Amino acid sequence: MTQITPMRLFALALLAASTALVGCRGDRSDNPPRQFLPDLDDQLRYEPQGTSRFFTEYVDHETGESYGRTMREPVAGTVPFGNEPYAATVMGVDFSDRADYLREDDAYYRGKNADGSFVEKIPVPVTLELLDLGEAQFNIYCRVCHGGLGEGNGMVAERWSTPIPTYHQPQYMAGGEKGTDGFLFHTARNGVPNPGGGKAYEFKMRGYATKISVEETWAIVAYIRTLQAMRSGALHDLPPGEQRRLEQESGTPVSAAPNEANNTEEVSS
Repeated sequence: MTQITPMRLFALALLAASTALVGCRGDRSDNPPRQFLPDLDDQLRYEPQGTSRFFTEYVDHETGESYGRTMREPVAGTVPFGNEPYAATVMGVDFSDRADYLREDDAYYRGKNADGSFVEKIPVPVTLELLDLGEAQFNIYCRVCHGGLGEGNGMVAERWSTPIPTYHQPQYMAGGEKGTDGFLFHTARNGVPNPGGGKAYEFKMRGYATKISVEETWAIVAYIRTLQAMRSGALHDLPPGEQRRLEQESGTPVSAAPNEANNTEEVSS
């Protein structure tokens, strides 16, 4: 009788495992996988952008059922700590991005002064990078209603029940009743209320705070100001070199500024 040594036993076990792996290679099955240690794999959770029946801040005007959003604002009194590992910890507490969580700067995060009034000017430097970001976000979220030039003639606006205002109206220009940068920022993030519309139609325009970040919102404001400047500016506002370039490209004389003869063209290095 052949004696089974430990080495032979190990070889047989290895052969059996290899056979099992080969037999399972590439096979497909509609049966759920076996979960030997399920832990919390099957816990109940909300899907992003989903609907919650636990929260009831909205009413479905067709069914009359109450519902809420699954993505919620932080509970009042929540203490933010930030994200790791993007900053060093102090006594085990991570402070990365803490300022962004605390949002103590009302001018930047809410577009308002300490007295609650809207800030006149955008509280961040306006750079080409910021304008590029604003153009991209405007084309994603705003253009469909407000149009590519901010004239209120987007595809949705053409089918809307009420006219959508244009950004080129005096009240939305700097110095107008609704012309502060803070007002545009606040409106983009919080929407436009619809008095008398009830829960189903409580906004003429819903806010986009859940879709665009604070930085992206200010970028959109900066881009709107660019659209306004394009409409209100004159050709002679351009540097002389740019005026001559347009003349060459279009073949049409450009009206020069009254004192252009006294200006000299700057040569870029």
